[in-house]
Amino acid sequence: MKNIIERVHTHLKNGSEIKTDSRKVERGDIFLALKGENFDGNDFAEEALERGAVLVVMDNEKKYRLLEESFSERVFRVEDSMTFLWKLAKKHRKELKIPFLAITGSNGKTTTKELISAVLSKKYRVAATTGNFNNHLGVPLTILAIGEKDDFAVIEMGANHSGEIKKLSELVEPDYGLITNVSSAHLGEFGSFENIKRSKKELYDAVLKKGGKIFLDPKDHHLMEMAADFLPEDKIYYRVGRILESNPFLLMEIAGQKIQSRIIGRYNLLNYRAAFTAGDYFAVDRPAIVEALESYEPVNNRSQFVEKTIRGNDLILDCYNANPESMSLAIDSFLEMDAKKEKVFVLGQMAELGEYSEKEHLKILNKIKKEKGQKFLIGEEFYRLRKKFPAFKYFISVDAFLDHLKSNPLENKFIFLKGSNSVNLIRLYQEGAV
Repeated sequence: MKNIIERVHTHLKNGSEIKTDSRKVERGDIFLALKGENFDGNDFAEEALERGAVLVVMDNEKKYRLLEESFSERVFRVEDSMTFLWKLAKKHRKELKIPFLAITGSNGKTTTKELISAVLSKKYRVAATTGNFNNHLGVPLTILAIGEKDDFAVIEMGANHSGEIKKLSELVEPDYGLITNVSSAHLGEFGSFENIKRSKKELYDAVLKKGGKIFLDPKDHHLMEMAADFLPEDKIYYRVGRILESNPFLLMEIAGQKIQSRIIGRYNLLNYRAAFTAGDYFAVDRPAIVEALESYEPVNNRSQFVEKTIRGNDLILDCYNANPESMSLAIDSFLEMDAKKEKVFVLGQMAELGEYSEKEHLKILNKIKKEKGQKFLIGEEFYRLRKKFPAFKYFISVDAFLDHLKSNPLENKFIFLKGSNSVNLIRLYQEGAV
């Protein structure tokens, strides 16, 4: 495998890109055949070659033999393509001499990563995780996409099982670390809040091993406890900030600088403070920091505000992800907003809570039970609680709610959409139902 890694890496340094989707292969790319639950990239190796892939790496011997004779100089077989990807990314990381800032946390990872990247891009050429491509596949591919002209890397790392952050951190070797917060996201998978803390702390452990520094909020007692092994000079505390207005977009003051954002949700102040602090620390001019933060506009169904849909509704789209803490904070933010239109709650169930699911969903129902406005609850976890709060309207799925809306449309309302991505609440907006 070593010789194959060397050859592939040489092509990478000469400008080739790694592609794992044969449909996206362009001439000169390298195609890596990976297997998933519902696909086998080995089946598309020949297509990648025909599209101009300079090299194809695959791990199915039978399919490799079928291509070997016709494409002998361009096709390579390895024992396992994912293992090959990680070894290739590890080699590439070792040759990169630029600073790496790694970000994890229960909530706000992607927004914080986007904000920090926007700020640092005012001074540096920044390579960053695309979207929330932050798992065992996304992180090595992100590293492999970093080129010789890049001078800063911002890597987002996600996890829903113990040990994942440790493994990703060993690959990333971060010089700087940032944990946004620790909450009960994926509680069912981790088993306990203490297990979640230990998992997130694996990023701090990696930074400490590297002799690096961490960014954190000094008022977060969980993070302060987790950072106890760091010297005072290696802890970079967030700049002080406060919210001046939240109706619907945040107007903030951070370190004496007013920032008119294009984002909603008071909980995002922490993410903006983190990005402002990173900009300060890495010597980005403050006017440039402010410009970057004011220009950022979410486009990923996180903290988005949509005004006057085709049905005359104003929407808050916060339906990419949800856990008990983020759901509660988002509800608080929605309740604080002034609105001339009737407020409507459309809440999707929270995933991966395991044995804690009923308790946490009941908390949300109790939280909104006395609030004004219509309440629609989507998903099995809410549906099974329908007899406890019979005044609310429950639907087993988004499809069931879409059917309801055909004869009971919501028009000229202020609607809050929040739920786990698996519920697919975004369809309500995409299909024009709200």
